[in-house]
Amino acid sequence: MKSGIYPADRRIIVDNYTLDLWRTCPRKFFWRIAKELSFKPSHILEVTPTTKIPMACELAFGIAIHKAMDTLHTGGIDALGQACDDFLEVYGDTEDPKKKRTPGRGVKLLKGYAKQWTESDFEKWSIVQCEARFAASLGTIPVATSEGTTEDWDIVYHGALDKIRSKKSDPEHLNVIDHKTTSWLTEHTMTAFTMSNQFYGYLNGLRALLGTPMKNTSFTIDLMVLNPKTDRFDRKTINPTEEAMAEWQSGIRATCQHILTAHHSEEAQGDSPHLAYPRYAPTRCTDYGRLCSYWDLCETVADPMMHGMTLEAQFYVDPWDPETR
Repeated sequence: MKSGIYPADRRIIVDNYTLDLWRTCPRKFFWRIAKELSFKPSHILEVTPTTKIPMACELAFGIAIHKAMDTLHTGGIDALGQACDDFLEVYGDTEDPKKKRTPGRGVKLLKGYAKQWTESDFEKWSIVQCEARFAASLGTIPVATSEGTTEDWDIVYHGALDKIRSKKSDPEHLNVIDHKTTSWLTEHTMTAFTMSNQFYGYLNGLRALLGTPMKNTSFTIDLMVLNPKTDRFDRKTINPTEEAMAEWQSGIRATCQHILTAHHSEEAQGDSPHLAYPRYAPTRCTDYGRLCSYWDLCETVADPMMHGMTLEAQFYVDPWDPETR
């Protein structure tokens, strides 16, 4: 079994991360998912089962905010103090070299958010569940093998919904609200979010969890923007159609076919299995102005997997499991 791929059962398990990774760059998918390699901070010489890898401050900040949001959305404005304490406990002593995501900024962000949204949310919505994990079947797809035959593979989509809410004026209407923090904002940021595959996947997950008809569901993007001068809080609600959901599912099935075709093609590449996964250079090599963590591996002309010193020095084995992440 590779991360999410179960040949014995002919089943592929995916989540938004693995799908986005493939669509960003199949070669990056190969390194991170197929070969299970994560970039190792330079100050850590060896990774053992007990080694604690420091989390990127952006990720740690988002996780801490999510914990605080659980408290704030279930307890209302009176729980703001506890929500701030929860944030500080989870974020701990995480350091941000750029000083954008400090503990004080997190507390300030929560207070601004509560002032803008919490009282009106409490009037309009009831929390059904926080951090609701789901597994949704997307049927089977035919996949060509390297032997020239065809196999039917099952697709299972995993995820976790930040919050499920019911509308107090219409309890049958369920809303998924997804919290996002960012310091990267343009005039198109919110518009781009509305096209995200994640949101349609999560609405599909809501239907799998509770059997809610699509006409009675909506998805709210809850955006918190860290700004050096004034933080911003924007929201946009999407009301999906069956046609949009069908298009999303068709896209997921096509992506899974590509992933499995590459998986079956690895053996034919001999000592260079990475060649089954095309790289999208140079477009995706410097996303957000940063050089991709796997640049050194891709730059190697011969089989990168043979360069043990490079692998040992820069990476550690870190399986990605959509069922538990």
